[in-house]
Amino acid sequence: MQLDDTRIVVRERKFLDILDVSLHVMRTFSGPLALTFLVVAGPLFLLNELLIGWMSEPAFEDDRLESTFRFWWAMSLLVFIEAQLASSLSTLFLGQAMFFREVSMRSVLADAIKLFPRVFVCQILLRGVLVALLLVLFIERHHEFTAMIEFIWLPLLALGAMLLRSLRPFLSELVLLERNPLRSRNQTAMTVARRSASLHGVAAGDLFARWMGSAIVAMLLIVSLSAAFYVLSGVLFNGWGLSAIWVRGLVPLSMWVTAAYMAVVRYLSYLDLRIRNEGWEVELLMRAEAARLANQLS
Repeated sequence: MQLDDTRIVVRERKFLDILDVSLHVMRTFSGPLALTFLVVAGPLFLLNELLIGWMSEPAFEDDRLESTFRFWWAMSLLVFIEAQLASSLSTLFLGQAMFFREVSMRSVLADAIKLFPRVFVCQILLRGVLVALLLVLFIERHHEFTAMIEFIWLPLLALGAMLLRSLRPFLSELVLLERNPLRSRNQTAMTVARRSASLHGVAAGDLFARWMGSAIVAMLLIVSLSAAFYVLSGVLFNGWGLSAIWVRGLVPLSMWVTAAYMAVVRYLSYLDLRIRNEGWEVELLMRAEAARLANQLS
């Protein structure tokens, strides 16, 4: 481990540079990132399909377009709420891959198991994943819209998640990488809440602007991938309508691929914020030099 010899160059970057570097990171670590993301996102994909897949099955052929958009609406809300949870293992991997040439998947899973209670509280409970899944369970199957849930409670939950992510986007990084405790009897201890306030508070305006830019990029990417999958499925299966494979499989897949990419963007944005506000690159150099001096003295 060399603190001053990182896999990703530690320096300030503009938002467009972060988007570009994220593509290079995904290409370089394509296998491990895909594996770590699928371990969590795969079960969530199947769970979402189990809970709301029936929405895309219209009672009458004339209702196909309406049922399709109903399914996409509910799926997009669920994927948005679950996205940070789905990228937990990927964030752990990136944190290790930053400094180590070889990263063991066993060590990533071991860290994930150790930190799961904090992830459960911060992501599954506080960020609304569990509430969203419970709300979906109360939607009446094969009936008209359950307006109270589909158009009020789920969107409100997604809106709350949006506000939290725009102003406090790096909760996963604090829990998984900095590993601050959730609570402490020591009033001066750096808990997750205190660390979040110190990291995010000084850059609230810039964080919100970057989140808006990320949201626009994410929506464009989902539309682009969905269109590409539509053409691909049409060519391969010789069907150009609203096929079940495209509606229930490929469009949600576009959402999850985008979520994986945005997880890398978020991680690099976290590094950039620490560099800008805390001089993290200088800290790494000082710690690396201190480690060398300690080795020489010993």
